Amino acid sequence: MHAYFHIGRPKTGSTSIQDFLFSNTRALAKQGVLHDRLETQYSSQWELPVAALTAGGYPLKDPHVSVLLQITDMERQKKYADRMLEKFEASLSGKSSGKNTFVASSEHAVAYLQGKDYVTQFDTLMRRYFDEVTYVIYLRDQVSLCASAYSEQIKRGDTIKQIDYVRRAVQRAWFDHERVLRPWIDAVGTERLKVRLMDRNALTGSDLIDDFCHVIGVDPAGMTRPPVENPALSRDATEVMRIINGFLPVLLENGCHNPLRRGLQERLLEHYADAPKLCLSPHQAEYLMDACELSNESVRKVFWPNRKTLFTPRPLPDKEKAWVNAEAALKMAVSLMIAARQGQLPALSRNDLLCSQCDDPHTATPPEQMPERIPWAERVGSLSRNALRRMNLSPRG
Repeated sequence: MHAYFHIGRPKTGSTSIQDFLFSNTRALAKQGVLHDRLETQYSSQWELPVAALTAGGYPLKDPHVSVLLQITDMERQKKYADRMLEKFEASLSGKSSGKNTFVASSEHAVAYLQGKDYVTQFDTLMRRYFDEVTYVIYLRDQVSLCASAYSEQIKRGDTIKQIDYVRRAVQRAWFDHERVLRPWIDAVGTERLKVRLMDRNALTGSDLIDDFCHVIGVDPAGMTRPPVENPALSRDATEVMRIINGFLPVLLENGCHNPLRRGLQERLLEHYADAPKLCLSPHQAEYLMDACELSNESVRKVFWPNRKTLFTPRPLPDKEKAWVNAEAALKMAVSLMIAARQGQLPALSRNDLLCSQCDDPHTATPPEQMPERIPWAERVGSLSRNALRRMNLSPRG
């Protein structure tokens, strides 16, 4: 069986590809393709990259997913990996009859497997089950990628300012495509690595799904097309959510989502979808493009030698559109407060209220990015409301 594993990266249409595969599992099976999510509640199939990390003795360093899966040490990581591999082997054993192709997708593969040894461990795991393994990755021009990635970072609970995010991205070479591809080239070679561009004149049919189907040898005619997935926050909504993140962390200590955030992000996305889009400033864009110029040229020579440039040149962002409108952001924040007061946001259950009143549990948000909180002892007084006093059976109140 030939396996195609889509290895990401984030913000390159990964969620759309994953939803397309999941929505068309039966249609794909009719064309001899096996796609099977081991954990249906999560779109990114990170279980195999985690299994590869575990086999090599490498700890999972993703704070968000670690809390989500309650992986606190290598012992728990190994139990999770063993359980996922058992499900994976059972899936292959029970569902591969009549199939000649296996397809999976996880943008976490690139993020977790940062080094030749890591990739080799993953490839060894994959080749244990398949005769051939091909890895697919989509690259996006760094300016639009950075803006989208920053929005995603804020949606995940970060509090970093955009200018600091761009500076850190350049310093750590987050969007250096050659650096990202190098471990995969060194471990599996260029022949088994399909590098695709999120550029309309490079995509088959100028469409991401059509292009992916072309790569894996599938006819997408008649299949369900996913709607636009995981949209970015608007420019001013991103700033509002960034501030909120400092007070309402995304995850509680037990891996559950913070109930106090319920409905906030959805409202910002829905009600301000037509607001100015988030973009880099011209200075930030030039700074990022200059840092990635040599890397892009190296990738072009290896994978796209017939193109003049790796990506079609685009004009610099408009300076006026890049800056946050403080008044618009304030109106958004006030509208959220009004919506909450009017009951337009999802109400919290009794248990949700209890969870939200806990003593500032540890979360996936880095502690150094959290604002100072009022000491617990000073907040206890807020629970001494008249309604609660009436419920107190103690005669001393």
